[in-house]
Amino acid sequence: MKTPIEIMLDKVQWKPLKTDNSVELVNTGYPVATHSGVLKIGEIELKVYQLSNGQRVIDQEDIIKFLDGPGKK
Repeated sequence: MKTPIEIMLDKVQWKPLKTDNSVELVNTGYPVATHSGVLKIGEIELKVYQLSNGQRVIDQEDIIKFLDGPGKK
């Protein structure tokens, strides 16, 4: 059973990232971002990334702003 965040991330329109060194980084064994998108929660938009290992992550700065609440910078 998928979690609510997984269901929301499934609806994101993922766009491939253009990077010159992604193949080199993948060969190191570390996951790298291969796709980006925007997760909309109400009026809030969060940058999200899909990694080469299939994992999906939320941009650190965006999640901090989201957790701080409206009106804070």
